[in-house]
Formats: sequence, C-alpha cells, structure tokens
Amino acid sequence: MKNLMKSSMKNIVVAGLVFAASLLSFSAFSATGGRTGYIDLTDNKLQLISGTESTSRLYVYNVEFNGSECSKKTTGVLYFSEFLAKEMYSMLLAAKASNKRVELIANDCVTISGSTVPKISSIYLE
Repeated sequence: MKNLMKSSMKNIVVAGLVFAASLLSFSAFSATGGRTGYIDLTDNKLQLISGTESTSRLYVYNVEFNGSECSKKTTGVLYFSEFLAKEMYSMLLAAKASNKRVELIANDCVTISGSTVPKISSIYLE
C-alpha cells in the first residue's frame, strides 16, 4: 500500500512537471513571431520571390507584428514550402481584392539577409 502511494505521488508530480513545461514552451513558442491584429491589406505591398522549392516566398510589407521578438517587425514572410502556404496566399489575394481584413500570425522568426523576420504560419480572415 505504501509503495503504491509513493508510485502514485511520483506519477502526479511528473505529470505536473510535464504540464508546466508544456505551458512554458507553448507560451515561448507562440510569442516569438507575433501577430498583426486585424489589418487592411489594400495599401500594403506583396512581393513574390521565386527560388528553389524551399526558398520561394511571399513578403507582406508594412505590417506590424505585435509581440514579435524578430529584429524586423514590419515585414512578414510566407514560405511556399510550408503546408497550406498556397491556400494562405490565395486567402491574402482574396482579402486584398475584396477589401477584407486579415490577421497574420507568425510562430517563429527566420533569418533573411542578416535580419530576422516573422514567418507567417496562420491567417485569419475577418
């Protein structure tokens, strides 16, 4: 009985530590790239860069990524090698053409030409 209680207590402590570590890593992970809040893209420039399959990308200029830890917070990048990138690109074009607002979310920063910029991972359409 005593060994069973020790084992149960140990499992509870380990589970609590794993949960706490998960929360810390999630909050650190989600804060690095930042988010724009809902923005109007009507006057924002978009730029496509053709490269290799892993380097082709889209830049979204003159947007402020709040909470970003990247060195350059006013340009977001979307790599076409990422899952659903073409769909996100289509969503951006549709929002720009129809004057709808979007929120860009970056889960990370990537290094481009010596600066780090927010890497777009999610788009919300209002």
